[in-house]
Amino acid sequence: MTIRRLFPFILGCLLFILAVPTTPDPDMWWHLKTGERILTVGLPRVDVFSHTVPGAPWLAHEWLVDVLMWTVYGVAGFRGLGLLFAVVIVSAFFVTYLSCDGRPYVACFVVSLAALVAFGAFGIRAQMFNLLFLSVFALRIERFKDNYSAQPGSSPRTLARQLMLLPVLTAIWANCHSGFMLGVGLLLLHVVGEGIQLRLGPQGESRLDWRGIRALALTAAACLVAALVNPHGVGLFTYSFETLGARYVANGWVIEWASPSFHDVTGWPFAAMLALGAAAWAFDRSRAQVTDALLFIGFGAAGLYSARHVSLFAVASAPVVCRAIVRGLSATQLHAELTGAVPEPVPSPFRRVLYWTLAAGLGVLAVVHADFAFQAFDRSIATKFPVAAVDFMEREGLTNRHVYNNYGWGGYLVWRGVPTFIDGRADVYGDEFIRKFVKAHFGREDWRVPLDEYSVECVLIVRDSRLRTLLLESGGWREAYRDGVASVLVRPTD
Repeated sequence: MTIRRLFPFILGCLLFILAVPTTPDPDMWWHLKTGERILTVGLPRVDVFSHTVPGAPWLAHEWLVDVLMWTVYGVAGFRGLGLLFAVVIVSAFFVTYLSCDGRPYVACFVVSLAALVAFGAFGIRAQMFNLLFLSVFALRIERFKDNYSAQPGSSPRTLARQLMLLPVLTAIWANCHSGFMLGVGLLLLHVVGEGIQLRLGPQGESRLDWRGIRALALTAAACLVAALVNPHGVGLFTYSFETLGARYVANGWVIEWASPSFHDVTGWPFAAMLALGAAAWAFDRSRAQVTDALLFIGFGAAGLYSARHVSLFAVASAPVVCRAIVRGLSATQLHAELTGAVPEPVPSPFRRVLYWTLAAGLGVLAVVHADFAFQAFDRSIATKFPVAAVDFMEREGLTNRHVYNNYGWGGYLVWRGVPTFIDGRADVYGDEFIRKFVKAHFGREDWRVPLDEYSVECVLIVRDSRLRTLLLESGGWREAYRDGVASVLVRPTD
């Protein structure tokens, strides 16, 4: 064990500690139920979980992840699910580390910061596969550019062989999440960036000529064709753009689609990453690469627009920031040491023992933390979801009535087999329906209208919500159950 090998091990332990989930994601429940349904009934094409929009078109674009989740859950329960997604997250950031210059020191520092930037998005979520696929795309493209600059006379067959993995990955990605367009977009961004770089002339220092750029463009086209290997066909291509254009996204009512807040400590790592990239470029005496600028600015703008995209910025920007730092250090005495360019001295026996002890201690810490995290996960189910309230509703026969529920609890109701008013599949419900839901949720003017329109007979909400107060004051509802988490109100029937 040497210090240079210890640093990546420390990074791996840190990533694992951050990645192991301590609470269930609200959408985890309906993803699991969807996976079960796919394996028993088939792929759903319309809504089958709500009583408000039954039969509404539903494009289950994450179907392959849903099946994987249900299969793992059936074998290893929630702990197995937690480990699966922890491995996906760790793999995504370790692949990102391999894409970075300045390994191990600079790369470990920047990737650690990137993991903190993305930490808020970590969990048992299908979006985690976007991070993994995006990191693999970025690494493969960078390796292609490195190989091409070293061997510019490569044959067309050699070029195709170096990039053929990407269309294969796209075919898989397109069945895991509609975010597969990120891979195509990344390729096209490199095409545009390297093309501009080439036009700048010798000072641009492009690693590709027009032949190499054409190879990337053809690969992007091949990825688009490969993405058609999915059960939704061409409809998958328009789905992501339709989601981005939805008003519930633009208005930021769905929290993860709102812009990140820098007033909260969770937004500070994102601000630090933006500042670090800007500072690295400021001290970089060489000409910044156009492609790197497009990557950093493009993904940074996406992250500023929506918190959901911050994790993508973390993966895409880490290699860019590392390259800028390494270029900025090129004229200093620190360059060779921080990038590991100088030969590493053979550690003394004492230092070897020290390094191995530290590595063993970190490994044990990661395992112990995982056990505590899984225990916290199990406890949080009863404290963050209406477990006891739904038990009561089942005993009293209320699950057969039309229920109004909190947005974040819809997935859990799906898991329990209760037809929902709304759940995390916002795209299924659409803008107009969500507007009605929000009116009742916040007790706005005409808040009764959505409850009457959908013949709501039972309301399951947070115990101290405004809607609960309004219902009790209206005189037409009675509180049938209340605990530390939820309140169940019932409309008396004649």
